[in-house]
Amino acid sequence: MSAAISRLVSKAEQSARAGRRDAAERTWMKVLDLEPEHTQALAALGTIALESGDTKRALRYLEAARVTAPTDLHVLTALCSARRAAGDDEGEFEAIQWALAVDSSFMAALLLKGAWYERHGDAGAACDVYSLSLIHISEPTRQESRSRMPSSA
Repeated sequence: MSAAISRLVSKAEQSARAGRRDAAERTWMKVLDLEPEHTQALAALGTIALESGDTKRALRYLEAARVTAPTDLHVLTALCSARRAAGDDEGEFEAIQWALAVDSSFMAALLLKGAWYERHGDAGAACDVYSLSLIHISEPTRQESRSRMPSSA
């Protein structure tokens, strides 16, 4: 990444943190002018558009971000949200599945999948997914507990 792009990314992030969405958006657009396939800029612009209620624009940016970074979990979950906002149930589920293909224990995607099943009236499938989520949450705790157990002589 060039120094100019790095400076712009930093400026856009600062604007976003300060709540200056318009300034952040303008700066991210400058990043895209210099590097049209900049994943972070595409994802940020997609998120800004989604937060602004511009679902079509959000989808355009997030689909482009997915092309540039097909395994980026942030991009995939944002795309899931955009597809849901657009009323694209099948597309939403597809984005969830893509995220889980990258990381089958990715909590955000598991919760989105459970919620998707709930909204579609499949309580059994939702329970299965939520149960799987709990297993993934508790696994590190179990491993940590085992590592603390005294070893037998």
